[in-house]
Amino acid sequence: MAMEVRSRFSGFAGFGRIALVALAAAGCGRGGPGQLATSGIAAGRPKSTAPVRPPAPPTPPTVPVVSDAAPVLGDTVAVGNDGGTVAVSAVEANVSAGRLFSAPAGKEYYAVQVKACSGPTEQGLGFSPRFFSLQLTDGTAYDADLGVKKPDLVAGEVPAGGCREGWVTFIVPEKAQGASVIYDGSRRLRWTIPPPHSGKANGPGR
Repeated sequence: MAMEVRSRFSGFAGFGRIALVALAAAGCGRGGPGQLATSGIAAGRPKSTAPVRPPAPPTPPTVPVVSDAAPVLGDTVAVGNDGGTVAVSAVEANVSAGRLFSAPAGKEYYAVQVKACSGPTEQGLGFSPRFFSLQLTDGTAYDADLGVKKPDLVAGEVPAGGCREGWVTFIVPEKAQGASVIYDGSRRLRWTIPPPHSGKANGPGR
């Protein structure tokens, strides 16, 4: 009797093992839980969120800055300690302003092109035609007059990292020769004007 009970139990256990194997095989054939779990992980994988770097801005052209010891026409000179500069780029003698704005008898207009730039963090830098005077070869000096030559320099503040430029006009005797341009702003600077036809670009006129 005891032998029969063990035999029946053994047969049931064998059936259980067969059923488990069949279920496992059926699960693998239908994309079972193991496959679903793997697919779920793959589908939920986060995409790359690396930031896209914007293109680098173009590098502005470098303007050579010279010592203020003896600048000449065309030179850019450093002023202050925050990266500011002042330049005298060109001159033009005998400027024509038309019949309605002609110079007084025996006089002519003489124009100087100037430019001031402030440093990246520089604040409160002013720039004005009244900062400039013109010295002639005979030693006489003249202050800025009306803005005849266009675009003329308009007095105002130079924004941080920006520039302000234009022409400054003087009234001088006819056929006068400019010798130097003097700047009396934050410091006193003097640009030498080369003689006409010396090879240094100094604009139209003599």
